[in-house]
Amino acid sequence: GGIFDFPNKASREIPNFIGNKISSVLATNWNAQVAFWKSSGLVDELAGTEGVFDEVIEGFKRDPNGPRIDIVKDVLPFFTNDIYSISDSREGPASVDSQRNLIALKVTDSAAMAKVVNRVMRNEPDAEMVAFQGQEIWKVVHRENEMLGGLGDDFGDDFGDDFGAAPAAQSNQPQPWLSDWAITVYGEYLMFASHAEV
Repeated sequence: GGIFDFPNKASREIPNFIGNKISSVLATNWNAQVAFWKSSGLVDELAGTEGVFDEVIEGFKRDPNGPRIDIVKDVLPFFTNDIYSISDSREGPASVDSQRNLIALKVTDSAAMAKVVNRVMRNEPDAEMVAFQGQEIWKVVHRENEMLGGLGDDFGDDFGDDFGAAPAAQSNQPQPWLSDWAITVYGEYLMFASHAEV
């Protein structure tokens, strides 16, 4: 089968962090444990080098200067099969910067997942922990592309009444995908928000 193995058991629950200003919500059910390893070929292809995926996984675990995270033991056991894809559009004139996306993956142990995220992000040179309405969010802006923008510009409340994590490009120049993104553990969910080039 392919990477995206979606059993027909999508949750009908709409998480309370989803507000009424978003454009779309996709709630689905995926085989997280299987799909993660199947993504290796896609990652290698995107990187243009065979074995990159495995090197990254080993680097997380063994690099003395890295987070020392064992993906198999420290991450995968906490993934559930519930995943949500949420999108909205920035207010103002439509442009390539307008579309924003957020992925929310339900986890079984929020505290353990938050510790893993913190360990990984502390090793990310372009990461900065910021606070938004009491929520700690790791924000990454690759400084060779753009300077860190204001928190108010990047973390609006459009994704929900209580939580927003929607990084937005601060430059009018086209940006590489994932030049600007954020990750946090909020409630029962591991959330990843990225700027989407349309």
